[in-house]
Amino acid sequence: MRPFTRAGEFEALSETIGEAHILTLSQHLGGVRLYIPAKLSTGHVLSVCLGTELGAQVCAEFAGLGIDIPRLTAYHREKRNVKIIAEFDAGMSSRALALKYQMTERNMRKILNKPMK
Repeated sequence: MRPFTRAGEFEALSETIGEAHILTLSQHLGGVRLYIPAKLSTGHVLSVCLGTELGAQVCAEFAGLGIDIPRLTAYHREKRNVKIIAEFDAGMSSRALALKYQMTERNMRKILNKPMK
């Protein structure tokens, strides 16, 4: 096990499991601290989110640490907005999109009228 600084724990976890798995953890545990057990049990959230093999690898490398999992709200919001724009371009109305994403029509117009980067 390598030594980690408090700030570098999440980054080290990201490197170990990859972006797709970090996004999964963020969706399930964003905003809370994840305590890594020494041994992975079947019902542990790591086992559920990452699978047994990858979860066991995380336990072997990070056992005993409490890692703060960020919510990654800006990332998820941007991803959602890209989907909204694509659906609008495909012919869905702003009203239908507002209902689908449980947003106001005003916020939907803001998203649709915002210039792309």
